[in-house]
This record gives sequence, structure tokens and C-alpha cells, in this order.
Amino acid sequence: MLLFGGKLGFPDLLQSYRPLAWTLFVLAGAVSATYLVTYLIDWHTTKPKKGKIAFFPDASNNGWSKQHEKQMNLRVCGTFTYSGGAGRLLIMKMYLKGTRSLDDLHPQFIVHGGSTVSADELYLNKDLPVKLMVHLRLTPVIGKLKQPLRAKLILKDNMHREYKVGGLEFPYIGP
Repeated sequence: MLLFGGKLGFPDLLQSYRPLAWTLFVLAGAVSATYLVTYLIDWHTTKPKKGKIAFFPDASNNGWSKQHEKQMNLRVCGTFTYSGGAGRLLIMKMYLKGTRSLDDLHPQFIVHGGSTVSADELYLNKDLPVKLMVHLRLTPVIGKLKQPLRAKLILKDNMHREYKVGGLEFPYIGP
């Protein structure tokens, strides 16, 4: 086979570039595998740290009542804190274990002096306590009339992660 001035056919050309083609193919495969391992698998398997929510109830502003056979009202008032996770958390739902919420969450923030400010969203910032009051309509009724209700409060964020706050007692405040 002559490179210059001679006859160079297609089969000869293919044989001369075969090692280069295999080298490029193996190199492209190695780069793709490195990308897959470095970015895609790592991105898919690492989840943001969830963190913890703590609740410190007020002494006299919490309670529950029975609306009718299938619905109960719950008043939650106190200070919420979020620690150990991402910088900011958006809470979408709040309910007791064994129930479900019938309404969207509309918290009332308690500001200095005891007055309240209504909001459509509840953001919990890392290590920043928030004092608020929330009125919830829940179903089914899980408490017994005229008796305190012991239950876990569950908060659900915009990523559908549940945060459980346990050991709460809500006095009966109904008729």
C-alpha cells in the first residue's frame, strides 16, 4: 500500500483508520462512564438532609373540638423551630396522625405584642423560631368527647416529606 502517489483503495483506508476508530470509541465510552458515575448516579442517590422540626406549645391556646360525626377542629398554637436540614423549608400540610386535612394551610403568625398576621404559606428557616397559630379541620374524629387528645402532629413539606412532632396533648375545648 502506497500512501502518496500510489493507489489507495477503500479497504486499505479502512484498515489504516481502524485502530484510531477503536481508540476514539473506547475514549468516548470512558468519558461517558465517568460522567455517569460522577454526576448522574451521585445526583440521584444523594438526597437533601431532612432535618428536624420541634414544637413548643403555648400553655392555653391549643385544643380540639368535634364539629360533627366525621370532622374535628384543631387549634395549634406555639413555637416551631427547624434545625439540621436545608436553610428553608416550605410546609404545605399539617394534620394529626390518623387524620387528613380538609383545608389548605393558613397560618397566623404571632408578632410582638400578641397580634396575629395571616399568611398563605409557612416557611421555616433553619434555626429561626416562628410563633404561630393554625386552625385545622381534620377527618376523621380521633378524640373522645370531653377528654384530652394525645397525638402526633405531622407536617408535610413541598417535597412530600413528613416531619413528626410527637407526644402532644390537646385539651378538649368544645361544648
